[in-house]
Amino acid sequence: MEARKGKHPRQQLEFLSQIFKISSLGFIILSIVFFLNQVNLADYFPIKTVKVFGVNRVNKNEVHEVLLPLVNRGFFTINIEYIRDRLLQMPWIADLYVRRVWPDQVEVTLIEKKPVARWNGETLLSEGGCIVCP
Repeated sequence: MEARKGKHPRQQLEFLSQIFKISSLGFIILSIVFFLNQVNLADYFPIKTVKVFGVNRVNKNEVHEVLLPLVNRGFFTINIEYIRDRLLQMPWIADLYVRRVWPDQVEVTLIEKKPVARWNGETLLSEGGCIVCP
């Protein structure tokens, strides 16, 4: 008998089975990604409470104005780093910490700059040498 060139039917069946498994797994992953993109997680996990700690010299209304548009997203989609970057642009804030608290809260802890001297009678000089308007 002469040997056939190519694969045996069993090997071909195993190869097709592996291709089917990989294709099925890819389809499932793409379906999950599509589903998560279609579902608005903000509707299911909205931020209901924002707590701000450490406010002394910082204007609370300004903090709320900055925070309000940034926390209208869901618990999982809120951008903590962007909130931190935006609040650090305020004049009296030296540093801050932002964190999520399950199931529907965001906590912001501010560390304010400390004034050490008056500059020209109108502005304050902080420990780091920054001029800060009162």
